[in-house]
Amino acid sequence: MDQKRRWLARSRLTNDWIDQPGYRDFLVALTARGDASGSAALFALKLNGVPIAASVVGIDLSRVQGYVTTYDLTWEAGSPGNILTEHILRWAFERGLDFDLR
Repeated sequence: MDQKRRWLARSRLTNDWIDQPGYRDFLVALTARGDASGSAALFALKLNGVPIAASVVGIDLSRVQGYVTTYDLTWEAGSPGNILTEHILRWAFERGLDFDLR
């Protein structure tokens, strides 16, 4: 969450959810949920075993919804968040799911 906040500040952008009390807890709880309403997953892009990008997505019977993606600024020039999103898109389409970037 701290990395996402830094990126938003550097990009002079805002996000209605990132600073809401309980948002991090919501995302953590979401990844533990798996019921009739759906589930969530944490995807990570690693380089030499070290995460350089991460994304939390919601998953239901028909779609994958992107919630939050962040990356290590050291690798910014390589667009690791976009590379990870491409892998998640492929994963979703292989399962016949739509992808909602929100």
